[in-house]
Amino acid sequence: MTRLESLFNDGGQSAWIDNLQRSYVTTDRLAELIADGVRGLTSNPTIMAKAIGAGSDYDEQFTESIGRHGDVLEAY
Repeated sequence: MTRLESLFNDGGQSAWIDNLQRSYVTTDRLAELIADGVRGLTSNPTIMAKAIGAGSDYDEQFTESIGRHGDVLEAY
């Protein structure tokens, strides 16, 4: 039993991730977190802005969108 599972089973507390990232979904990371005992995750515009700016997970999609629409404002 992981410490997070114990936290839930013994203390009734649910551990959540407050840092959703696309790579968690496109790799096995989200499944690993769940297997470790994470019971939920949250996201909001600030978290998404951080995820978009911190890595390259969204670069390909944004590049394609800008290419289709001509510029950043039109893509937005």
